[in-house]
Amino acid sequence: MPRIEFNAPATILYAFAAVAATLAVQVAPAAVPGVHGPVSLDPGFVISLFTWTLPHADASHLIGNFVTILLVGPILEKHYGTGRMFGIYALGSAVVGLVHCLLAPGYVLIGASGTAFLCITMGGLISGRASGRIPLTFAIVAVLYLGREVIDMLGHDDVSQTAHLAGGVLGTLLGLRRTRR
Repeated sequence: MPRIEFNAPATILYAFAAVAATLAVQVAPAAVPGVHGPVSLDPGFVISLFTWTLPHADASHLIGNFVTILLVGPILEKHYGTGRMFGIYALGSAVVGLVHCLLAPGYVLIGASGTAFLCITMGGLISGRASGRIPLTFAIVAVLYLGREVIDMLGHDDVSQTAHLAGGVLGTLLGLRRTRR
């Protein structure tokens, strides 16, 4: 009988923390720890840069992001290692949060969609890493994704396309970077 393996600790712990934060937000909506501008060195703001990806608006928002993260995250974690994956998730949260605060300071940002797009782009790029080539499938996804986000920016909704794009750009930069484990 096959056993269940704790295969990607950083990714699994991130998912569990997001579930806990989302449940907490449902119990106490006034305590949503999102991130928003202006950028400051206030300890509350700095902490929010690393926690805003945990709470989600509802179960659908959470599931939509973490299906992707739980599919691609373990592949990335196997490639980069658990310690680096914790760092990638933290870096992604801080960078995407800062970009959002600089470009859309009036809006509170929650959810891990920027992280999901970071994982998608990194995962797409590491598949061609050994050959030193960029996979055509990555290029197609990048064009489709970029096009959709630019079109969505023209509308007015409660979704931060800025966060999606920042996560995708950061994931591309990290995925293109050659590192040793």
